[in-house]
Amino acid sequence: TSERSGQGPGPRLAGTDPRCDLLGSRPCWSLGGATPPPSPSERPRHGHSCCSGPLHLRVTVRRAVASVVGGWLLRLRDRYSFFHKLIPLLLSSLSDEVPEVRQLAVSLWEDVGLQWQKENEEDLKDKLDFAPPTPPHYPPHEHRPVLGCRELVFRNLSKILPALCHDITDWVVGTRVKSAQLLPVLLLHAEDHATQHLEIVLRTLFQACTDEEAAVVHSCMRSAELVGTFVSPEVFLKLILSMLKKAPSASGLLVLASAMRGCPREALQPHLAAIATELAQAHICQASENDLYLERLLLCVQTLVSVCREDCGVGSLQLMDVLLTIVALASATGLRDKAQETMDLLARAEGVSGCQDLYRKHMGPLLERVTASHLDWTAHSPELLQFSVIITQSGEPSQQVVSRAWPRPGHIPAPPGAQQVPAPTS
Repeated sequence: TSERSGQGPGPRLAGTDPRCDLLGSRPCWSLGGATPPPSPSERPRHGHSCCSGPLHLRVTVRRAVASVVGGWLLRLRDRYSFFHKLIPLLLSSLSDEVPEVRQLAVSLWEDVGLQWQKENEEDLKDKLDFAPPTPPHYPPHEHRPVLGCRELVFRNLSKILPALCHDITDWVVGTRVKSAQLLPVLLLHAEDHATQHLEIVLRTLFQACTDEEAAVVHSCMRSAELVGTFVSPEVFLKLILSMLKKAPSASGLLVLASAMRGCPREALQPHLAAIATELAQAHICQASENDLYLERLLLCVQTLVSVCREDCGVGSLQLMDVLLTIVALASATGLRDKAQETMDLLARAEGVSGCQDLYRKHMGPLLERVTASHLDWTAHSPELLQFSVIITQSGEPSQQVVSRAWPRPGHIPAPPGAQQVPAPTS
């Protein structure tokens, strides 16, 4: 039809990009801009007309944006040609902090979806006649968009995502915040169709979760949760764990923890042992002694325990190993305390009374792994620090722990040429 081709009669947009005609400049949520960044001294914190000025003027501008863009999506004859440019503008208003603007955007967006659904009834006939029910694990407190809205986003996602992912790492704070807020809205609409775009989404989340702006990180965590909700864990775990293996990072661990938090228990459970084993590998759990890194590593364990609960028994030894490493390496007392609390939660999930029972249950394998490299220990070796934690916190007499580690009585093995160290007597 003329509407779909964009060649029918009727009013045309004045410029090649309707956003510029509407706002007069690149808005803070515009996509794919190539404006070179100014010098640091010239950089405004929120440098766009729609994000600065008195509050009532900013609200008026944002309300006008939602109203005009919604009107274009409903009535402009060329709208099919500009869906990928107009949809992000309207969807950005769904997360506006002003309820009035939010409600206006929600109403307009639903009207757009229903109208498009009606215009494409033949194309959507099977999906309308045999529509599956709402997924049982659909995020609570979220209203599922109508089919027309979901289809519009899915069909334009490949055009929107590259520019959006570029803007999430923009030099302007306002652009990063609004772009990061838009990503979970798109993923909520795309549902399992996001799988085909997962690589670019995860790569962006890994980078954006290093942002100094808490709002950006919060939105990215929400996006990662939705990835866990709608994408098969077999798919997202393969990509995330592979990226962590190549370059372990605090941001990558945060993405992993958020994705697991959004994943249903029954879907995550078959992969629990593999996740725990990977986290316990030295290249991840000993990759950094930075407290932020260890905090995110702890968050992964906490998420696994809270989601899988009693199922954690299959990976209990590996999770205990990770927690032992965090206690040994953390410099912040609060972080060590949180790791100890998580040990207690893991113990309860396994049906034992506390962390000392957990130590006793796994003492043999833990000591075997920790002492395997004792000939190479230095004062700063993680394994030596772990061994010290076992001695001080396991609840067993130190002599008994040492004798279990090195059954030969009377001495602790030492490197060749070094003096033998007598075993402690208490």
